[in-house]
Amino acid sequence: MGRLVRRYIRAFKATAVNTLIAAGKDITNAVVHASSGKKIAGAVVTGPVSYTTGGFDHDTGLTTIDAVTITTEGGATVEHYAQIASITGGVVKILVRDNFEQAVSEGGATDYTIGGQIGSGVDISAVKFHVIAIGT
Repeated sequence: MGRLVRRYIRAFKATAVNTLIAAGKDITNAVVHASSGKKIAGAVVTGPVSYTTGGFDHDTGLTTIDAVTITTEGGATVEHYAQIASITGGVVKILVRDNFEQAVSEGGATDYTIGGQIGSGVDISAVKFHVIAIGT
């Protein structure tokens, strides 16, 4: 993640989230104006009941996206890995893979394996996707 993204995320966490939490506000979806004229959009998105191959769309509320990061939380039995499939205007298409595994061999070499895309029709409504986007 670039220095610009880290700076905006720090600003987002330090100002917007703390202010909203202190005021007892819901931070599920928030758009904050940064001093640079950029906007920072944060959302917690619930996965779809029936996943579509190729990913699902999330509208950030921005017109254009300069940078975006997505993390996952929850899920029944499988860890899910979110990948940005595409960005069109202010909409992010989120592709979901089965898992991300790390294996270390006896010799100390590390192998990383990213699982395949989950199947069409899979219910991932128990998975939450944390999306932070920076743009205009």
